[in-house]
Amino acid sequence: MRDRLTRGPLTTRDAVDVEQQIQGVVRRLEQALVPAVPAAVVEVEVRQSFADWADAPVQDFVPVLVERQVLRKLRGPRQPSPA
Repeated sequence: MRDRLTRGPLTTRDAVDVEQQIQGVVRRLEQALVPAVPAAVVEVEVRQSFADWADAPVQDFVPVLVERQVLRKLRGPRQPSPA
């Protein structure tokens, strides 16, 4: 990934790493959400969320944050289970 301090330009290798991260999150969320949510919707939401976090000063946790954010958005609020 980019140097966290200098935040230099994104290299080809960095872009490949980010793409691999995106695909990993998409796969996990598809397993959790499809068929209730179309796979194409999952991918669009993941890519948008990654783009929203692109300028975060620390990129290490972006995949986890994206996964949680998209899961919450697409699943909607969870209802408490009856006691």
